Order: sequence, then C-alpha cells, then structure tokens
Amino acid sequence: MAWVLKRLTACAAALAVFAAAELSNAAPPYGQVRGVADIDRIFRDIHADIASAQSRAELTRLYRRAGYLVTLTYSRPWRAKFGAALPGMRDEAAREFRASVEQINQRAEAIGTDATYAQRWGAR
Repeated sequence: MAWVLKRLTACAAALAVFAAAELSNAAPPYGQVRGVADIDRIFRDIHADIASAQSRAELTRLYRRAGYLVTLTYSRPWRAKFGAALPGMRDEAAREFRASVEQINQRAEAIGTDATYAQRWGAR
C-alpha cells in the first residue's frame, strides 16, 4: 500500500508541474523532447538552474521538474511516441535524476537548508 501512496504522490507532483505550465499557456520549460539527447540537454539546463538556486523552494521546484521527466518516461503518450527507444530514455532520465538530486542536496547544504531530497523519484 505504501508504494501506491508513493506513486500517487509522484504523479501528483508531476501533474502540478504540468498544470502550472497549462495555466500559464507556456511552452514546456526546457523545450520539446525528441530523444535521449534532449533529455541530456534538459537535465543540463536543470543543473544550471540548481547551481543558482537560492532557496529550498527553488530546489524543490527543480527536484520536481527533474522527477517529472522520469515520470514522463512511464507515460502512455511517450510509449506511443518513442516506442523501442523509451527504455534507453528512461534509463538516462533515471541516471540524470540521481545526478540532479546529488547536486540539489549539495546546493541545499551550501545555502543552509536541509539536504534531504531522495535519490529515487517517488521515494519518501
């Protein structure tokens, strides 16, 4: 039952990011995804944003944004769009997510806040 709650929490966070983008009628924050190269580019942009984050709220937003990319690799639309390429994209997103979390926790310590972000998306 705990895993269901974790998955629902992860999905809710992803939906919150999506809803915020929909409400503002904005394009995806880091552009469209067409393959692994785009996942790498997006995570590079996230890493740059992490380096300049000044608050726990900013770090949390970036943590959720990175996790959202992992969540997308499990979505039905991405399965249809990317097909056989999706497992490689999922592996890359998970690897980059872990690297992002490490950077987020380091940045959290540097700005004097709790460095308690989980290495696994959806974990508590």
